[in-house]
Amino acid sequence: MKRKACVALGNRFRGFLERQDGSSTIEVVLWLPLFVFFIALMIDTALVFGAQARVLRVVQDANRSFSVGHVRTTTATEQMITSGIADIAPDATVTTSVTNGVIKSTVKIPLYDLTATGFVSAFNGIDLSVSAQHMAEN
Repeated sequence: MKRKACVALGNRFRGFLERQDGSSTIEVVLWLPLFVFFIALMIDTALVFGAQARVLRVVQDANRSFSVGHVRTTTATEQMITSGIADIAPDATVTTSVTNGVIKSTVKIPLYDLTATGFVSAFNGIDLSVSAQHMAEN
């Protein structure tokens, strides 16, 4: 009787080893972290490019306002840019200068301000620089 039980148990174990049911589950478990990483990287990259476009638009608008006289000083232009991008990049630094009738504003934004997931720590310590120039009209 014991022999039959051992043979039956051995057959069940062999059948278990030969089954292919769980092989796709193991592949998913192995590949899922890599896919999540790439999706997070794509999301963060898209957010950085979108924020860069928005910041550039704010900088161009502020330079234009300074050019036509709606804003009178470089400090006021910097404040206009800072307030315009406060929801995008609260830790940004803004500089504006006028040289030979050319108004140039530069914004430096830490990339950690622009990423949503914070998953990719490689973005820490890197700054995004957005710059625009405009000829003074007055």
